[in-house]
Amino acid sequence: KFVFKAEQAEYEEEGIGWSNIDFPDNQDRLDLIEAKHVGIFSVLDEQCRLPKRTDQTFAKAVHDSCESNEFYVASRMQQSKGSFAIVHYAGEVEYDSTGFIVKNKDELPKGTFDLLSSSRVALLSELACILESSNEAPSISS
Repeated sequence: KFVFKAEQAEYEEEGIGWSNIDFPDNQDRLDLIEAKHVGIFSVLDEQCRLPKRTDQTFAKAVHDSCESNEFYVASRMQQSKGSFAIVHYAGEVEYDSTGFIVKNKDELPKGTFDLLSSSRVALLSELACILESSNEAPSISS
């Protein structure tokens, strides 16, 4: 909505002729996806930080967090498959949670840490030391 309003204001400011277009306000849907602590992205980030999380545990956490939102839909069949839907202005869009956890993790490829540690370039070996001492030590993917 903001983008459309800004464009319309700019057209008026520049004296460009245009006809008003009514458009739906999608803020509630954006909040479902992006809201801190309860939005789907926040749930995904939290699930990626916790140990032994799967796409299925992510889908369950999304359901637990979002089931009261009028734009969130997950039938029992969808829940059993690890999917859910968001009601967008043009209709329901179903999301399959398969791969969400893996795709969202910022993991270093296997061997990267060893490669940095063994580097003769001071900057790279220092980076390895920083990563090792960091509380957010990198996960290594296979």
